[in-house]
Amino acid sequence: MDEGLVALVTAGVGLVGALGGAAMGGLAAVRGARIGAETTARATIEQAQTQERAQHDHWLRNERKSAAVLMLEVYDWLTIAASNVTRMFDLEIEASADVWSAYGTSLNEVRGPTSLSVSSDPLGFIRRHVSSGS
Repeated sequence: MDEGLVALVTAGVGLVGALGGAAMGGLAAVRGARIGAETTARATIEQAQTQERAQHDHWLRNERKSAAVLMLEVYDWLTIAASNVTRMFDLEIEASADVWSAYGTSLNEVRGPTSLSVSSDPLGFIRRHVSSGS
């Protein structure tokens, strides 16, 4: 065999090896990119779910806090009104117009305006008040 043919065969083998290596490298790069994209997508979904849970928990804490504050406000309001009625009876004063007026005022405070009526459904009252943002 002469030197030209050996060089040609060697170049051909080198070309086949280079093309094969490039093809394998390209396939590996595509596979790596796909794996990376899938991993990124899973991480993004997990982060979104975690953030959604955290936001829901935050919202729920705020709703519970609002309900607790409202409950304490209603309790204070009822305590003051009940105290006024009790004081009126503790005075043991003859039933004058002023006493009955104070009694009626205290009862009206306990009953409250019709939009704040607690008598039939106290939990419904709290739910309505919390949902209205008052």
